[in-house]
Amino acid sequence: MISIQQLFIRRTCLALLIFLLCLITYCYYDSENNYIPINIILNEYYSIEKHLEKIQNCTSEDHFRQRILLTMFHAWSHFTDIHNIQYWVAYETLVGYIQRRGLLPHELDIDVLMLVQIQKT
Repeated sequence: MISIQQLFIRRTCLALLIFLLCLITYCYYDSENNYIPINIILNEYYSIEKHLEKIQNCTSEDHFRQRILLTMFHAWSHFTDIHNIQYWVAYETLVGYIQRRGLLPHELDIDVLMLVQIQKT
C-alpha cells in the first residue's frame, strides 16, 4: 500500500515532468524566433539575459540552449522554494558554478540532487 507521502512525491515529480515537457515543447515550436520569454517566473532581481552575456560560447546555438537551461533551473528553484524542498547542484553544473559563476559553455543539462525522506505511517 502506498503512503500519502509517497503518493505526494510521485504526483509532484509527475507535475514537474509535465511542466518541463511543456516548456521544452514550447521552446521547440518557438525556436524560429530564437527567443524564450524569461518572465515565466517574475523576479525583479534576476536577469537571465544579463547572465547569458557572461557565459562563453562554443557554437552559435549555445545561447539558445543556455537560455533554456537557465529558465528551467529558475523555474525549478522557484518550485522548490514554494514547497520547501532542499536541493543542490552537482557534477558539471557545480564545476561551472565554481569555475565561472555560471554554466560551462558545453553544458547540456543542469545536475540537481535532493534527498527524499519517506516516513512510515
